[in-house]
Amino acid sequence: MNDTATEIPAQGFECPACGCRHLYVTGTRIVFGGRKRRRRECRHCGRIVYTLEKIVESKPAPVESPPVLEPQPVCEPAPVASADAGPEAGIFPPGFFDAKPKAHGPRKGGAKRKDAATK
Repeated sequence: MNDTATEIPAQGFECPACGCRHLYVTGTRIVFGGRKRRRRECRHCGRIVYTLEKIVESKPAPVESPPVLEPQPVCEPAPVASADAGPEAGIFPPGFFDAKPKAHGPRKGGAKRKDAATK
């Protein structure tokens, strides 16, 4: 390596007993002044350390709202058939009103019921 390269200083909290940077947060309380008091425990040696943290509030960046657009029709509205519209309206096929309903009779090919009394 190059001798002129400088090391990046370590950041974060170290255990005062062993220098380990891995600590568990075992408890948090809000104290006077809006600060947080955290109870930390070292993963290596088990020493308990308390830290005070100051809560820094920042204002959110303003967000520009999009311009309000007028609604545009997507397509032409469909024609509405009235109750008295007949074949002359042109929306029903020819012979639609002349058709008679089919008579519904018994089904063909189905199993017939056998009555016990007729045997």
